[in-house]
Amino acid sequence: MSDSPAPPPPDPDLVAEGWERRSLADPERAQEMAELYETAGFEVKIVPLAPMDFAPSCGTCPETVSKSYVVIYTRKEGRTPTNPLESEPSADSFEV
Repeated sequence: MSDSPAPPPPDPDLVAEGWERRSLADPERAQEMAELYETAGFEVKIVPLAPMDFAPSCGTCPETVSKSYVVIYTRKEGRTPTNPLESEPSADSFEV
C-alpha cells in the first residue's frame, strides 16, 4: 500500500456533463494529446489545476503542480449523459 496522496478527484460538474478525466500533463504535451484524442473522435477539454483541487495532506506540492500541469478530459463527440451512470468513467479511462 502506498503512502502517497491520492490524485485530485475529477470535476463533478464536468463528469455530470459526460466528460471523463483522462490524464494529467504539462500544457505542451496536453495539446499533443488533445490532437490525438480529437483524431479518434473525442471532444477535448483541457482544465488547469488549482491548489484547492488537492487534499491538505499534499502539503505544498499542489502549488507547484498546479502551475505546471493541466488535466485532460474527453467525451465522445455529441455525447451527453441521459442518466448518472453514463457519466462514470469507462473501463478504458485513464485515471491520474
